[in-house]
Amino acid sequence: MKILALETGEAAGRGGASLVALQIEGDDARVAAQSAFENPRQLGGQIIQKIEETLQSAGWNDLQNVDALALGAGPGSWTSLRVAFATFKTLAQSLEKPLIAVPSFDALAGATQRAILNSLPRGRGKKAPILGPHLMLCLSPCRPGELYGKLFHLSDDHFSQVQSESIAQLKDHLDAAFSQALADSIESPLLLVGSAAQEGADFLVERGEEELFRLLEIPPEAVTVEVALSAYFAVESEEIPELGELEPLYLAPSSAERNLGI
Repeated sequence: MKILALETGEAAGRGGASLVALQIEGDDARVAAQSAFENPRQLGGQIIQKIEETLQSAGWNDLQNVDALALGAGPGSWTSLRVAFATFKTLAQSLEKPLIAVPSFDALAGATQRAILNSLPRGRGKKAPILGPHLMLCLSPCRPGELYGKLFHLSDDHFSQVQSESIAQLKDHLDAAFSQALADSIESPLLLVGSAAQEGADFLVERGEEELFRLLEIPPEAVTVEVALSAYFAVESEEIPELGELEPLYLAPSSAERNLGI
């Protein structure tokens, strides 16, 4: 199966929008090509060219050779998400291809779990190492003074949502995470990931709580790969939504709506 995936939600890193052409054959998945956006805030002027470049690099020639399309649903930049959804919905409808939208923080959580497990030693004759239990807090920029956040349980064989996507001040996100860890008797350091994770780390260092967290950096393209993998499993299980059901995760209003007081 050939999947073209786009992530614009800035989940992993600022300016981290990317396209990935993922080819899956049996149990083997490989990145056939990938492209990064120099300025994701100008996505509308770059997206068609980047799609063409990615397809050519993958050797897929054109979109007719793609089996499915996938999108990171956000939260993220209001304009970037709008452009991404409008473009991919149009392509999916005109080409009659399935389109899957994946919450960006879910893709980030999957990429984090995969990165940690791949970094653990697995010697011959040894049991596979166990990861967890951990709490993982995903953070990305929102409006001034506030961040997007989502909290997950993370272990070696699964991750699950603890608290859904929300907008709050950094201290509130961190306090909620530590309260959850106390309630669940989790003593492992809090994993901080996402494009605003460094802000969380700096805040905790200033409070003298360096031992309470672990900061992880996940490449933006790894999140896009996870978006593509999630789309693959959705298509394989025939969990394909109607195009009209697909909406970006607009948690924060646009600048125009804020100016109008909506």
